[in-house]
Formats: sequence, C-alpha cells, structure tokens
Amino acid sequence: MKQTYFAGASACLLFLSACGTGGQDDEYRADGTAGEGSEDEAEGQERELQTSDEAEDGDFTYRIWLDEAYYQEYEEILLHAELTYTGDEEEIDITHNPSPFWFPMEERDRGFEVGYYQIDMGGGTTFGPGDSITETFEGPAGGYGETDPESYRTFMEDIHENEGFPKGHYVVNGYAEFTVMEGKQGGDHIRLEGEVEFIVGE
Repeated sequence: MKQTYFAGASACLLFLSACGTGGQDDEYRADGTAGEGSEDEAEGQERELQTSDEAEDGDFTYRIWLDEAYYQEYEEILLHAELTYTGDEEEIDITHNPSPFWFPMEERDRGFEVGYYQIDMGGGTTFGPGDSITETFEGPAGGYGETDPESYRTFMEDIHENEGFPKGHYVVNGYAEFTVMEGKQGGDHIRLEGEVEFIVGE
C-alpha cells in the first residue's frame, strides 16, 4: 500500500462550522443516565451507546469505532476510522484530500455542531488486496463566526482552549470520501458513512 500527497494550485483551509439552538436532550442526560420521560427512567438504566459502525460499497469497507463510550471532561477521545480494499486487483488507486477520513460531530444536549476541516490539497492511496489504512482522531476542529450565538462561541472556545470536549453527548457523523481511479469502480466517487457516539461527564 502506498500513500501520496500533492498540493493544489491554491491550497486553502476547508473550514466547516455550524451552530444550533437545541436544548437539553430530555431522553438521556449527559452522564448517560435516563432522563425525564424516557422509557428507562423508572429503572435508572444507562443508555447503551453505539461505539462502532461499518459501511460497504463494492470493494471498499469503511469502519469507525471508539475504544470507550464514556470520558471525563477534556480527556482524549479514542476514536478511529479504517478503510479496507476487499477486491482482487493487484493495485487500485484512489484520490482524496490529505486524508479520506472526516470526523464531524454534533453535541446533542446543546444542539451544536462541531465541524471538521482539512487543508485543501490532494492526496492518494494505492491499495492491494486486503490492504487497509487507519487513522486516529487527533483532536477537536471546528470554529465559529461573529454572527454565531454567544453560547456557541463560548462552547467552541472551551473546546479549543482546553483541547478537548466539555460535558455533553456527542454523536460523530463520520465518513470516508474518495474517488476510485481505475478497475471495475473506476471513476466512482464514493462516500461511506458511519455513526458513533460518546458521553463526556464531569
């Protein structure tokens, strides 16, 4: 397997950020326990979180997973993604951004989105049968603008100042995005999606 990268004519940042005004999730609190009105409230059960997901398209399989479902505030989030070529071509090339992996998130209690960005430059990977590439999430991204609500700006500043996530229920809407250059899927632009979630407590 071989990975290559090449700068575009005018490299720039692809910066994704968004905000919302949603309130506390009544069904489950940020500590993962059942909230008012939930089916599990009477029993006081913790929610079973989805910590892995998988998607396939032709000869490619995408997997996303968390090592743990629960974290303390600002603790490192152990989040990974993997793309595997399952076909039988001796070599197959794909093109993508510096990484094919994206990790945008939503904080459900507040209704806020945490965007994800990469430098706008080209990259590529050459696969053989059974080859995989894996990436570990290296930290929060996202940003905010002057027109965003103060509560959202404060939330994002907290994330960046502490290099981690404050208390909340986070859903990762991860995906791998790339273009296949040859073979039976040659020319196909593929986006494989997966969803996982984690709780950050105090």
